[in-house]
Amino acid sequence: MSCDPPADSPKTYTTTVSGRIITPGFAADPSKGSTIGTAEVWADPARKAAAKADGSYSLEVTHSGTFTITADYTGTDGNYKASAPKTINTSAQNIDDQNITLKYGHTTAVSGSVLVYPGGVAESVLAGIAGTRTNGVTVIVEVEGVEVARGMTKNIGGSDGEYNINDIPHNGTLTIKGSLTGMRTGSKTLVRLKNKPVHSNIALGP
Repeated sequence: MSCDPPADSPKTYTTTVSGRIITPGFAADPSKGSTIGTAEVWADPARKAAAKADGSYSLEVTHSGTFTITADYTGTDGNYKASAPKTINTSAQNIDDQNITLKYGHTTAVSGSVLVYPGGVAESVLAGIAGTRTNGVTVIVEVEGVEVARGMTKNIGGSDGEYNINDIPHNGTLTIKGSLTGMRTGSKTLVRLKNKPVHSNIALGP
């Protein structure tokens, strides 16, 4: 009796895949986020490895040509959660630079009004002059100084002069800025928030 496998059996490969676990620190280019060491990486077919302190990992996978890798943050502060599965199709023995970006663990909705004071904010307030709700103001949301969302008042939801931006991913302090040609940029910096909506008005003046 032959012990050879059937002719139609899929060929198997052993690949060592390596890279780094990346935090989503930059919205425009997540690969430039910082590394995170307290994370785990696993593959399907099932193999698991812990990342080193510098965020690097190395994982040996036996597969039939295609496998997926996923990373998860094992910390307790809830700032990050598992990455999206990353599919790799290869028969190579080694594949490097397979960085995996974690997802944000928290999202926030921000809303409010942008009020313009033509005579200057402080001067107008002292004189009892109310600000005017203004459309066409660019609203920018930053997390730890990195832009994660932007839009314009009314065009991004709400009534005249209002903004409403949902599902903002974050892992730290939020800053909301209002920008209008001819006016100084107004901003509000908010403490670290977790899954809580934020209402904040922004004042602009010359």
